[in-house]
Amino acid sequence: MSLIRNIIGNKSTNSYSLSKTVKDIFQLFLDCEKSDAAKQGLAKVLEFFDADRIYIGYFNESDSSISFIHESTAEGVANATGLLNQQFNHKKKYSEEEYPLWIGNIKNGIDTVISDIDRMPMISFTEIPLLIENNVKSSITTSIHQEGVVCGFLGIDFVNRKHKWDEEDIENVHFFANIFSVVIENEYMQKEIEETTLEIFKSKTIFQLVFDTLPVGIELYDANGILRKINPYGLHLLGTKEEDVLGVNLFENPNISPSSFDKLRKGEPTVFENDYFFDKVNETGYYKSDNSRKVLRLIGKCTPLKDMNGHIFGYLELVHNDATYYKTKEELNTNLTKLRMALEAQNAFFWEYDIKNEQIIIDANLLNNQEGNPLPRIRKEVLGNTFIHFEQIHPEDVESFRKHTDQLFRGEISSFEETYREEIAGKMYWLYTCFQTYKLDEEGKPERIICLTTDITEQREKDIEIIKNKEFSRVRKSFVSNISHEIRTPLNAILGFTKIITESKDSGEQARAYGKIVQQNNEILLHMIDSILDFTQIESGPIIYEKEVIDLKEICYAAINLTSFNKKEHLDFHFDSSQPSLFVYADRKHIKQAIYHLLDNANKFTEKGSISLSYSQQDEGFARIEVTDTGIGLTPEEINQIYNQFYKIDDYQRGIGLGLSITKRFIEDQGGESGVDSVKGKGSTFWFTLPIAKPTE
Repeated sequence: MSLIRNIIGNKSTNSYSLSKTVKDIFQLFLDCEKSDAAKQGLAKVLEFFDADRIYIGYFNESDSSISFIHESTAEGVANATGLLNQQFNHKKKYSEEEYPLWIGNIKNGIDTVISDIDRMPMISFTEIPLLIENNVKSSITTSIHQEGVVCGFLGIDFVNRKHKWDEEDIENVHFFANIFSVVIENEYMQKEIEETTLEIFKSKTIFQLVFDTLPVGIELYDANGILRKINPYGLHLLGTKEEDVLGVNLFENPNISPSSFDKLRKGEPTVFENDYFFDKVNETGYYKSDNSRKVLRLIGKCTPLKDMNGHIFGYLELVHNDATYYKTKEELNTNLTKLRMALEAQNAFFWEYDIKNEQIIIDANLLNNQEGNPLPRIRKEVLGNTFIHFEQIHPEDVESFRKHTDQLFRGEISSFEETYREEIAGKMYWLYTCFQTYKLDEEGKPERIICLTTDITEQREKDIEIIKNKEFSRVRKSFVSNISHEIRTPLNAILGFTKIITESKDSGEQARAYGKIVQQNNEILLHMIDSILDFTQIESGPIIYEKEVIDLKEICYAAINLTSFNKKEHLDFHFDSSQPSLFVYADRKHIKQAIYHLLDNANKFTEKGSISLSYSQQDEGFARIEVTDTGIGLTPEEINQIYNQFYKIDDYQRGIGLGLSITKRFIEDQGGESGVDSVKGKGSTFWFTLPIAKPTE
């Protein structure tokens, strides 16, 4: 009995230690201010195995060398990478013939497990001197993958003693290798982001130059209408200082009518053309103005700034004094030059469309045809069209474009902005165009439209890359947060009720009840770990399936019995065990997990009623397995996302959002299909199909 307790205690301790180590490592990775997070993470792994040396090697395919990018050693143990770099780095070629056991295994995704250097196979005669030189007694090396391709390896050495590597050790090494593959990918991704940031900085510098010198007041407000930035000319117009005006609310300006505010909040561009009384701003305390003139005739256009989803994230207002209309021709030419510079800096151009005469007009004063610039080609396409050739618009963008254009021509709307893709001279461009009606006929119908088209191809491609990086970071943080919480919950239950059982003098029914709770949480934790391991296997490369002829009756009966053990009080499980057997050709382990995922998912979201498991033969030579419940059901939007990784309908329910995505992958890899039929509030039927076993299989 004492021996059994020790074994159970050691496994519990190892599980807790693994969970704590993983949590600590992810916490290090999430702390962006720690540049040595990878090295500290390796130190955590070193401590977990109680080993002496750990390192990560990265293959440089361009010159067939190896770079040891990270290493950590126990106290008193010398670094190995310096010696190893003499062998592999400094542009020295390597091959499997030179180091057949080590390099050959790594390249082929095979672990090199050495529990005793004295018992290494003869094939490794070239590696043995290298290991002896570094005082290695036991070692393990496993491949690191990126997008299914070997890119490097993780190695762990024992210097002061020999270590017998067991299956649990090897699985843990694989687990940590997958974690550090994310680190390597993130480091290279960070380098790309820094390069993109430099380009964005250059663009911002050009914009700042225009912002500071343009003789038009430019005011930038946030989504709440708070003034965040104003250019020098704007301060001059308002007769104030930056510190006195920043922070005022656009929607509290006493010189603007409430009806204009309503239009802005609806996302409509608004033009202000009125007398601007500076006494009002001083008396109301809106801001302090030293303008010597009591009133100015100001004209301003305020445009809501929207993201790709149409949500307002700020407002841009351009303001000028009506007196600028009477300035000299020289000043006008100067302004045109500056505007042309601003347009070229933003890869943009203005054009007009005369609806009545179906004629496109581009002001030659605003053109600056730089060699190699794609804008002249775009302008040429515009001039050659009667407004827009919709066949050149990308199919995914043309419906919205055509709808808004028709509304603009009919006078139903006065303006719209469109981001779209258009094929020009055989190349697809990303364009952003603002359309604004600025002249009406006698019947109040649009007569002329002014448009501003910007070539945003380069910036759009960068934005897409940044969004991908942000999504990767969001998923990683969500995963770490979920897994930390979900593992902690059953562990706390197991530890708590185990303590009650061991310290309590009660026996009988109460003790069995506590034991049942411990067993239930053990199964929850095991199921969660299986999901994580399955997810890790899916992400690291192709899954190897061991297919065989499976009796669905047998595997469904086992699954329903296992799941019904944890059923709720007012919930019944049904499975017709009297129906004939039906055989499929698939991987037993993964199909059993798929059925369990569906049953467990139904159990989580069904409070009362029933859960039924069934199978049937389809005409197309497939078997169909169904799990039907009387639970909460799904909306069409939820159905579209239900198989996504980490998606959870209810964040308060247990689980990490991997079960259904794993199930879909298992089934589709084995030639089947999966899906769900559901009605919100009435229940769901999750199903999948598998090929029926042929007589020869």
